[in-house]
Amino acid sequence: MDRQAHTTLLSQRPATRGSSIPRLALILGIFLVLSLVLATQASRLAILHADAAREDTEARLLQNTFIPAARGSILDRKGRILAMDRPGYRVDLPYDVISGEWAKARAASHARSSTGHAWAAMSKEQRAERVLAFEAVYNAHLAHAWDLLAERAGVDRSTLDQARDSIVRQVESRRATLVDFWRIREFAALRDQGVEITDEVREQVEKRTDKEIAEQRSNHTVIRALDDDAAFACLLLVGERVEVLPPGVESRADSTADDSLAAAEPGTTQFVETIPGLTVTNAGEREYPMESVDIELDRSTFPSPLRTATSDATPSLFTVHVDGLLCHVLGKVRSKVYAEDAPARRAYLDAHPDVKDRALAEIGRGRTFDLGQYFDDDRVGDAGIESSREHELRGLRGVKSVRVDATDDSSIRKPTRGRDLHLTIDAMLQARVQAAMTPEAGLAVVQSWQRKEPKPDEKVLIGELPLGTPLCGAAVVLDVDTAEILAMVSTPTYTREQLESGELSTNSRDLALRTPLVNRAIASAYQPGSIVKALILSESESRGVMGVDERIACTGHFLPNDPDSLRCWIYKEYKQTHSDFLGHDLAGDEAIMVSCNIVFFELGKRLGPSSVRDVFRDFHVGTAFNLGIGLEYPGELGPPRPDPTQPGRFLYADGEGISMGQAIQMGIGQGPVAWTPLHAANAYATLARFGARVEPRIVEEDPITDAGRVNLNQSAVEQTLHGLWLSVNDSDGTGNHLTINGSREPIFNAKGVKIWGKTGTATASPLKFSPDGTSTNEETIAAGDHSWFVILVGRDRPRYAIAVVCDYAGSGGKVSGPIANQIVHALIAEGYLEP
Repeated sequence: MDRQAHTTLLSQRPATRGSSIPRLALILGIFLVLSLVLATQASRLAILHADAAREDTEARLLQNTFIPAARGSILDRKGRILAMDRPGYRVDLPYDVISGEWAKARAASHARSSTGHAWAAMSKEQRAERVLAFEAVYNAHLAHAWDLLAERAGVDRSTLDQARDSIVRQVESRRATLVDFWRIREFAALRDQGVEITDEVREQVEKRTDKEIAEQRSNHTVIRALDDDAAFACLLLVGERVEVLPPGVESRADSTADDSLAAAEPGTTQFVETIPGLTVTNAGEREYPMESVDIELDRSTFPSPLRTATSDATPSLFTVHVDGLLCHVLGKVRSKVYAEDAPARRAYLDAHPDVKDRALAEIGRGRTFDLGQYFDDDRVGDAGIESSREHELRGLRGVKSVRVDATDDSSIRKPTRGRDLHLTIDAMLQARVQAAMTPEAGLAVVQSWQRKEPKPDEKVLIGELPLGTPLCGAAVVLDVDTAEILAMVSTPTYTREQLESGELSTNSRDLALRTPLVNRAIASAYQPGSIVKALILSESESRGVMGVDERIACTGHFLPNDPDSLRCWIYKEYKQTHSDFLGHDLAGDEAIMVSCNIVFFELGKRLGPSSVRDVFRDFHVGTAFNLGIGLEYPGELGPPRPDPTQPGRFLYADGEGISMGQAIQMGIGQGPVAWTPLHAANAYATLARFGARVEPRIVEEDPITDAGRVNLNQSAVEQTLHGLWLSVNDSDGTGNHLTINGSREPIFNAKGVKIWGKTGTATASPLKFSPDGTSTNEETIAAGDHSWFVILVGRDRPRYAIAVVCDYAGSGGKVSGPIANQIVHALIAEGYLEP
């Protein structure tokens, strides 16, 4: 290649040298920027980690001791305590503190740490002397600890010494027994193996078996029962630390003195707990002071077969012991925390910000803690009011925070007791009602005079309860003006001891019949029978399907060509009609007085399916009251409907699909309708308020809730109330008298009060039981009619509504009537009615 060509080629090559300088500068700039960003981020992270580490260190230096809080009490309307925490705290100490071994161990450790490097040069005797001197210091510390504990707990020091010595004797005795057992077992095993038991072997076995037992590594209770004040005083000592100086040193300033026992070496002084290992545990229990009471009843107010001569020799007063009072209402607590308790607690706090503000506390830098949080050994409401009001009754723990690197930096937040709740229930009224319904009283027992003589052509009723059988049932007493529940009894009931021991589940057949855990007042389904006739009449006249002055004939049977269906009870019993009996057709109040089925079949027909449904809905059927005391049956209207999504299952009966035939039956409280005793009492209270609806309540702190009005005409209600008055006070009324051995006697015998009421004898489905749960082995264990009596009572106007029902007991007047009478007497005895 010639020179010119070579020059040309060179001129055509890229000028790489000159252009590389800005490119390198750019790369270097980017690198520097990235380095700066990374350095900044690293610095920031280092600072953050340092802050986090510092916060973690601070948190570790802070020791929190939680102080238990008492659960709120539950009281009745008159301030009687129904549920309360029994104060009870126990004080525990580690065994090495109790035995004194703690002082020896600490002395050896402190003696060595305070000597530093000089320890290695000391002789065995010098070390022992130094440890012994420190041991005297720590023994003195323990002696002061015992004195301080006795002072704070309010017990004699001698009492603590006795407890301490007793624990040591028990533990050492158990250890000696176990060591002997271990040695005997090892020697026997060695002999079986053919090993000769020489002194050397014996020494090895004894050394191997000379070991601690579990009790020597455990805490032991030195004080078993402390009240709140003493427990709090002791809790303040938990975690408290003091400085322990070497022997001969009076203060930290003296620790540099020229003393062989106080050489200024690292570890010269140490911080130890004022009372080493002290724990104070809530060992109290939930008590129910009125679960069992004695009640005095007066036989002279009972039906004649249950009375005795009222002479000095045989007084009419007798005492009934009542167990399980208000167990259905109050419920119980459990000492086990379930998985769902914590989420329920959080949900409650989220729904109640004011409570949340009080419950959350800062217990460390940036750390918050719910002082009501559940710990493993906490008590938790498990049923009834105890469960539904758990978060109100639950208290807030106190907390004592102490820095472990200082003795004078601490803070204390006292515990807050849970809220007390007052029920609308009167405990003594409740007890009197329950006493009247016990088998001992005789009113709730199958008696011969309660039954009619069977007719020759009547079949024996399979499942009819034999004479002497205790009757199950329920009663509710409601204040008309406020809808407060004054008493709510379900029999049989149970005691918490029976529940915990499993005694209730010993006989499955009896359990199926009596179901003591079921609160019949709110959770059992009952067909109402004739007690709804008052509601049907007042609504029929208010809706214009019957005139206030109209009269309806009783024809004996509703269907003209079928005398065996839809009959009036008087026709069924005596082949007579009420029109014939009274000598004229019946006005509305007379129809209630004699409980004429034909009149109310007619009103059911006139109302028709839609309006009949609305009548029952007006009086809360189909709605639960959400009292918070357990499962509530809302009541049902109409036939259940097949569930289209699950063949073979049915949807809740909500009032749809009622036929005309069913509407006719519902006019007398039969057919597809069911409710509870609380529904019944509430319906009559609404009637007494001329249609004003107020939600029943059982906790006084809950507000009175206006639930609107039932559109009732005043004239209709007045005629209905007059009919209820005639039913009890007219000699022809079904609730007026008992006929016993051919003689009449009044059902109600309290003087100076006015009573309006209605009986009900409701056809009920037989109760079946199968021991193996199959239909092939089913037997009928109860059959017949449920017995109802619902009344209003007062002086000049209705003040209280009372509903009584007895399962498979037959006549409303003969069985439930005398019980209702005793409830009136109970209201008088407790000051609610002036005789």
